[in-house]
Amino acid sequence: MNKIKIYEASKIMWNAIKNEELIDSLPKKLIPKSKKEAYEIQKTYKSFTDFEHIGYKIAATSVDGQKHINVSGPILGMLFKHNVYSNNDTINFTNYTMGVAEAEIAFKLSKNISSHLKEIKEIKRYIDCVIPAIELPDTRFNNFESAGEFQLIADNACAKYLFLGSPYSTLENINFENHFVNINTLGSSNEGNTLNVLGSPIKALFWAINELITYNLPIRKNMIITTGTCTIPIKFQKQDKLDAYFGKIGNVKANIN
Repeated sequence: MNKIKIYEASKIMWNAIKNEELIDSLPKKLIPKSKKEAYEIQKTYKSFTDFEHIGYKIAATSVDGQKHINVSGPILGMLFKHNVYSNNDTINFTNYTMGVAEAEIAFKLSKNISSHLKEIKEIKRYIDCVIPAIELPDTRFNNFESAGEFQLIADNACAKYLFLGSPYSTLENINFENHFVNINTLGSSNEGNTLNVLGSPIKALFWAINELITYNLPIRKNMIITTGTCTIPIKFQKQDKLDAYFGKIGNVKANIN
């Protein structure tokens, strides 16, 4: 795709995101044919908004998640400040297609990163803190299961809202490869483990950083990267209350009007 088509595709996707509208598909000539084209569509959002870009989300970090949205592996989306909420904040339930919540481990970065990391042990020197998070993902496609991997990347990897708890800084006290996580609504509960996130949220973060560098997406100090759901996503509804527990890391709440 040339730059004009990237721009046209990005404008369609951004308008759908901004206006909370659903589309069947991008026009055939504007459907990205590679990850590179799809991430270029994401990067071009900045042509249409001055929303502050504060980090990234990873989608489909588990095999079940990949099957659910029909992708071959994890994908990345941008986080914008106006869609990130504090612990126990309230949002209105409007225009939700997916209607699910995810309990996630997020990391705040301590430094800019401008090159690939060769070994996973390098990652900890770039982590400022770990943050318990609840993500409420959503799609701009009427049928996200059949949209395809590259269109879902162009759809900002189904990013919508993110709730962040209090930072936890003592990383040495956490076994990221085996840490219990629980998420509740008023009527149900799902249990899970950090090992569901590519084997560990640290491994997911390592993957994300190298993927971002590969596709020339910026990684800056103080950015937040949330690493994917530790449990099976839990359904929520109007007038619901969400509460995710991460043991010693803390908990985070979200309220749905």
